[in-house]
Amino acid sequence: MDYWVNDTNGVPFFVVTAMGNEGMIHYLRTTIIPRLLRDVPRQPTDAELLADPDRHRFVVVFDREGWSPAFFAELWRKHRIAVQTYRRGSYAPWPVEAFAEQVVPVAHGNVTRLHLAEQDLHHAACAATAELPAVRLREIRRLCDDRVHQTAIVTTVRQGDMAKIAGHMFARWAQENFFKYAETEFSIDRLAGYATAEAPGHETIKNPDYVALDAKLRKIRADLAKTQAQRGRLVLDSNDASRVAEHLLRCQQLDQRLAELAEQRIALLDQRKKTKKRIKLADIPVDQRPRLIAPARTQFLNTIRITSYRAETALANMLRDHLSRPDDIRVLLQDLFTQDADLIVDREGKTLTVSVHHFTNPQASRAINAILEELNHSETIYPGTNLMLRYQLVSAPSPAGQEV
Repeated sequence: MDYWVNDTNGVPFFVVTAMGNEGMIHYLRTTIIPRLLRDVPRQPTDAELLADPDRHRFVVVFDREGWSPAFFAELWRKHRIAVQTYRRGSYAPWPVEAFAEQVVPVAHGNVTRLHLAEQDLHHAACAATAELPAVRLREIRRLCDDRVHQTAIVTTVRQGDMAKIAGHMFARWAQENFFKYAETEFSIDRLAGYATAEAPGHETIKNPDYVALDAKLRKIRADLAKTQAQRGRLVLDSNDASRVAEHLLRCQQLDQRLAELAEQRIALLDQRKKTKKRIKLADIPVDQRPRLIAPARTQFLNTIRITSYRAETALANMLRDHLSRPDDIRVLLQDLFTQDADLIVDREGKTLTVSVHHFTNPQASRAINAILEELNHSETIYPGTNLMLRYQLVSAPSPAGQEV
């Protein structure tokens, strides 16, 4: 399982390859959060956090798989990290009158309008104790256009209005868009190879013995329900002695079956209770231990994918001011990456010039020329040389004297 960590605009920050199946909260706690604490830029200092008890280091946004008020409280109390996620489970609707239209900021300076409302959410895991302070949970709901469905967001962010928080939560779709694009253009969902590796001994999986007992219990419960239904459908429809005897015999058989199933259920419950639910891979016999797809090649390719996507996104942001349709931006960049170009090395002038051939569409050529000029201002040295990279279009799209 890969856990991709992206920024607000859906640009990948890093990816964690989970070698076990402990779930998102485990990898947030053991891998993702420690790396974010180390790498997230512009975090407030400990002195700044001490001076303002409502300030957070940064906000982590995830879907319902990470739902755990106890974990939210742990992140705030231990690290002053705030979270945002969708509320899990069923909840009673709020009155429609409680919602008001808000201007919600979204990506790239755009805004949208949503009907929002807010209340505090009380949970025992976040309540104050003798040793620990209370952790505030805010519940923010969006009233959908049908005026019936309500989407509930829960956050530990203390500073910031509900419109800004809602914008961050719904911006999580930028990551879904990244997945869709990266699966198509970067093949992030494909196997990088078939070589296998030894499973890490410290990782845990569900105990195969526990899984087998659990399957037996489900079957016993299903048989119990079926037999109870059969017993309930038995009705004595006559006082005739032979019919009464027949009825009692059928009842006795089903009652005996129910008693046997109940006894088996109790025995299995007791056996399952004594069995570990999870087990370290190192504790599984070698011949039964699963082998995993070797992660090194995947990690190497993911590094290339992240670098490529971030570079493409940087160019896409440059193009936003030059194209009227945002949907055309990445399509044009893909054309640029496959466009014919000449490489001209000038060792005396210490330049490496990339001369890109013009596009058939004049508007595309103008947009590309604008970002090439911006790249020239960066004065980038080509790695491993002393040559400065220069970019240009080969010639004007319609040279003078060629008009017909």
